[in-house]
Amino acid sequence: MDSRGLSSSQRSTASTEVDPMMPRTPKRFSLWPAVWLASSRGNSRTLAAQRTHSCQWQEAEAPAMSAAERVLHERVPLLRLVGITMFCMAFGTCTSVFPLFLFAKEAAILFPDHASVGLGCLCGVAGLAHLAVPIAGRLSDTTFTRLGRRQPFILVGSMVCLVGLILMGTASYLRSAQLYLPAVLVGMIGLNTAQAAENGLVPDFVSASQAGQASGVVALQHFAGSIVGFSTIAVLALFPHADYRLMYVFVMAELVICVVITVMSASERCYDENQLRSVSIQELLTAFYQPLLDPDFFWVWLSRTIYYFAVSAHVFLFYFVRDVVVRESQNNQELQFGIMALLAQFSAALIAFPAGQLSQLQWVGRKLLIYIAGALLVASYFSFLQTPMWSTPYRRIAFLYFVSLLYGIGNGLYVGVDYAIALDCLPCREAAAQYLGTWSIGSFLGGTIGPLLGGMMLHFSGRSMSRWFKDGD
Repeated sequence: MDSRGLSSSQRSTASTEVDPMMPRTPKRFSLWPAVWLASSRGNSRTLAAQRTHSCQWQEAEAPAMSAAERVLHERVPLLRLVGITMFCMAFGTCTSVFPLFLFAKEAAILFPDHASVGLGCLCGVAGLAHLAVPIAGRLSDTTFTRLGRRQPFILVGSMVCLVGLILMGTASYLRSAQLYLPAVLVGMIGLNTAQAAENGLVPDFVSASQAGQASGVVALQHFAGSIVGFSTIAVLALFPHADYRLMYVFVMAELVICVVITVMSASERCYDENQLRSVSIQELLTAFYQPLLDPDFFWVWLSRTIYYFAVSAHVFLFYFVRDVVVRESQNNQELQFGIMALLAQFSAALIAFPAGQLSQLQWVGRKLLIYIAGALLVASYFSFLQTPMWSTPYRRIAFLYFVSLLYGIGNGLYVGVDYAIALDCLPCREAAAQYLGTWSIGSFLGGTIGPLLGGMMLHFSGRSMSRWFKDGD
């Protein structure tokens, strides 16, 4: 039906009927950064504004698609949702094991005189690869192949990541920093390219009413990957002669398995012909800032950036355990670090999925859980500073076990609703990969700037602070 002869209210109703997945316009907007989501009656569950003009380029280039194909009428079964998001498990392993363990180990070997600065540089290079996410997301949104829009990028990105992991293992064995740094860049670009397509894959299948559950599942997959990775580290620590480089082989095997499950679970729409829309350099550059022109989405991005800047201090946890808690045995240091990381990830995994489900309730919403998460995380970092006050290493270890659980609960609450808030504020679901790619840049900026500043702070103040730690013995 032609909508030009309808009144404004009728056109709005007709538009909603054609595409009910598009979010509704909120009634008011909050300027306070911690209040992430503009909402109707203060409820953060309310869907974000409908901005159909931002979808014009996708709709103009996409092959003809019926309303039945574009709109999800049924909820995705939980088991299939787990399969679709399985790649997030491998991604969770990489984003936790590498900065928290492998990069820390490699920095101590490749940069023996400036390990903290080397660790910050490695995290910075890995974070730099995150810039590929908005570009890969934009290309994924405008590419139509016989395999669908997302699967080609998941497959190609994963293969590039495998090449990078092989080069990283080789460089580690040769103790070559000149080879290891570019290998990290190659591997992380491939990983983030695949993750960009995965970001768009979930909104392709999940309706707005299922956003909370999807967010909980995605968070659970990330934490499951971390748990699997740190469990492997703890097992390797039990064998004194086991080489930590076996972790590279483990990550490669996990990546292959998760990609296969994701591709088999996500039956995308197949197009008759491969169509790749030509995208100019200017259009690719706009992918970085265009989503931020939407005020709701901007506050989501800014708050996420600040969050990851704050929690990036955990990349130095291994050094904290080594210098403050366990000093006598390297194997014991790795074992205790693995146990603390596991406790944090287990507690986060237990709370993440229920948090996503709770955020769907009218009387809970998203923002209340975010406030609680922030309070718990502040309490946990303050507690880390109290560790030297305990008189013996055993008491310090027991105290850090408790702090790790506290940190995990706060982190689980946040991550459990983080993805749901982003889905709520998507200005355009047809361009989900691009918008969520820009959204993920927040974690890149925070997670990169934090370790770089932290590494310099440790380099220049580490000796003076070590006296304070020793005084606590």
